[in-house]
Amino acid sequence: MNSPVAVPYVAGADIDYYVRAAGGVTFKGNQPKAYVTQPSGKVESRNRHLLVYTSVPRPQPGSQVLVPEKDLNEKHDYAAAVGIIAQVIGSLVALVAIARR
Repeated sequence: MNSPVAVPYVAGADIDYYVRAAGGVTFKGNQPKAYVTQPSGKVESRNRHLLVYTSVPRPQPGSQVLVPEKDLNEKHDYAAAVGIIAQVIGSLVALVAIARR
């Protein structure tokens, strides 16, 4: 987060509201990995299913919202991903061509 501050509790607000209210995420922040430590000590994070978040934590009064830093050394192999996607598309086109015969 840009500035770790106390943000007043807003009933029904989710984790994204509190991150924005504290000034947002810096370029080093990893917002998708943000999590909430509830007053009971329970840690809640976002649940994702097939690239779609199925649940986003809702902090309770007295909770802490934490945004970890990105691993700046982590590299993404976009060329490999493009190659895999091209293979899948090619296979689908071949299956459609075979199915039409």
